[in-house]
Amino acid sequence: MNPITRIAAAAALLGSLGAAQAGALYANFNPTTATPDYSSTEYADISGYCNGFFCTFINTFSASFTFTAEATGRAAYAYLPLDALASVTGMERFYRISLFDGDGKLVVQGGLLGRHVPLAGGPAIYEFELNRDYESGQVLADEDELIAGQTYTAYFHQRFGSMSQTHWMSSGDAAASGQATSHCRPNIPGSCAWATANGWSGIAANTSLDFLPALALTDGQGWTNAEPTQGVPEPGSLALAALGLAAAMRVRRRAR
Repeated sequence: MNPITRIAAAAALLGSLGAAQAGALYANFNPTTATPDYSSTEYADISGYCNGFFCTFINTFSASFTFTAEATGRAAYAYLPLDALASVTGMERFYRISLFDGDGKLVVQGGLLGRHVPLAGGPAIYEFELNRDYESGQVLADEDELIAGQTYTAYFHQRFGSMSQTHWMSSGDAAASGQATSHCRPNIPGSCAWATANGWSGIAANTSLDFLPALALTDGQGWTNAEPTQGVPEPGSLALAALGLAAAMRVRRRAR
């Protein structure tokens, strides 16, 4: 059972007990809807590759956009629809989603090994667990929460595993001017470029996107729906629910 199926199933169980609430801190798509509401054709390029057999460099792509938090809370999970197209055989990939505050300080980030994002499997939604681990050159924000109404930047890239190609699918939402950006840098000094029939074609380091890449952020509850789709709960969730119901029944018997 994949993470999104697992979350949808847990949401269905909670809904049957009348306890399901949406834990979204920000979302421009719904990661648990039965019919995907993200684009299957529009995307931001992620990872590194070149368009010619004789490339002496690798174009490394990433993407980012600013957003306003819709609720206050610690972002514990991120959901992104990804489509991994190609990679060098035997080379491990590692994806990284990072959230920065208005001062450019890291709030939370999380990673996912490429082995969990199968090649040529088509677009699918993947869950990233977020934490406060930071890397060299990053400055950790004082607060570990997103604050409703404040602006943050989501930045997504492939931490390592060059010579591969992945798409970060679009939410379908239009981006305001300058809100979303596609980044490109080569692994050697200079500008990104492609090999074409007429020679080399340069690419700007940063290019504005007219859409928002699909992203949902939630607190520790994960994503749940006010009206969740039906599903089969995992054994662990079912056992917890059974224990809760049994306890409630014992309390009612004592009250009598």
